[in-house]
Amino acid sequence: MVATGYAPGDALVAVGGDLNWMMVGPAVSYYLPAGVRPRQLFVRESAAAAHDLFAVECPVPVTCVGDERRVWVVTIGTGDDPYERLPGEQARALRTAFVPAEVRHVPGLTVSLLVRRPAAGAAPAPGRP
Repeated sequence: MVATGYAPGDALVAVGGDLNWMMVGPAVSYYLPAGVRPRQLFVRESAAAAHDLFAVECPVPVTCVGDERRVWVVTIGTGDDPYERLPGEQARALRTAFVPAEVRHVPGLTVSLLVRRPAAGAAPAPGRP
């Protein structure tokens, strides 16, 4: 889903925090084709650069939200909440800047595409109320 829907400039958030041991982020990255490399939105330093098994997460998630227009979110479970199981501060940062455009399920995972909220006072996109 991420590979087929990817657009240059997209970012990726994979469940981490207390669930880092599940290695969802590394698994997603491993299976993406070579030309599909979304920015890891809440990763301050890669695991390789940190000489660790896990990436170093951004300590203040809201400060790591860049100007990406779209973010793919991969979480554990099959609920319809794209923020389920994300650490609270990450979920709040995403909810502030983005809205869900698409939520899909694969066995054991929820894959969501979030799009940037329109700026306050901006006209809605064509076809949107």
